[in-house]
Amino acid sequence: MTYSDFYKTLNDESMKISTVFLLALLICFMPLRMQAQDAENNVLRTKKGVPVLPRAGDWALGIDATPFFRYFGNIFTNNSNPYYPVFGFTAQVPGAIYGKFMISESTTLRGTLLLGVTNVVSRSRNATNPDQVNKTITSAIDIGLIGGIERSRKVFGRLAGFYGVRAGIMKDPYDAGTYTGKLSFKDANNSDNNYRRTGGNTFSILGGGFAGAEFFIAPRIALAGEFAYDLRLYMQGDRKNILQTGSETIMDYGNR
Repeated sequence: MTYSDFYKTLNDESMKISTVFLLALLICFMPLRMQAQDAENNVLRTKKGVPVLPRAGDWALGIDATPFFRYFGNIFTNNSNPYYPVFGFTAQVPGAIYGKFMISESTTLRGTLLLGVTNVVSRSRNATNPDQVNKTITSAIDIGLIGGIERSRKVFGRLAGFYGVRAGIMKDPYDAGTYTGKLSFKDANNSDNNYRRTGGNTFSILGGGFAGAEFFIAPRIALAGEFAYDLRLYMQGDRKNILQTGSETIMDYGNR
């Protein structure tokens, strides 16, 4: 089962408009229990008699397929393709893991885990003593949890529509432009030059609704598209520069 997740959020001093387009491939719709022989005549089946649409008690797992769709969408452009089809799960481009559980033929509980982790260690020659090497470390975690209730309705054959409501919480790392998250510098020759830059994370809650459609290309495997509209409230902490001596300087006061 796949779906894309496109949401906009309201932005002013306390609210922010953002747009996210997520395309996900949800696979392996698996029954939690053995299905009894279905005597209903209106159940859509393959030529071998296998039910095509998921039933109550089934669950699904999926992963964000956005990198693949971005790559395929740029294959025929004049410029070189800036994307590559891999699941990065980095703090700059977090990936998504999806889960669904059907509690009835038309109602589904759903959840999404957004996750991105980055840790980069770079080395440079010390200006005072070229035989020694300075070290710079950047690290960041982008994480979010979104849950919702989905209602679905068969449209025609293998095509079904769905809609529902959702809410979630998110934590986004500080974006310094050249790097994301925390930064620490260690001077190999003089530790008094060491410093750390921390804070500036954005914490937010969101809530809204969504609607979409899905087409089952095989039993319990579907391609789908989804649009959602959310309100997002957020708070950003202060960004600090901490020297080896312990003195602190606020680089960005954030907002509340």
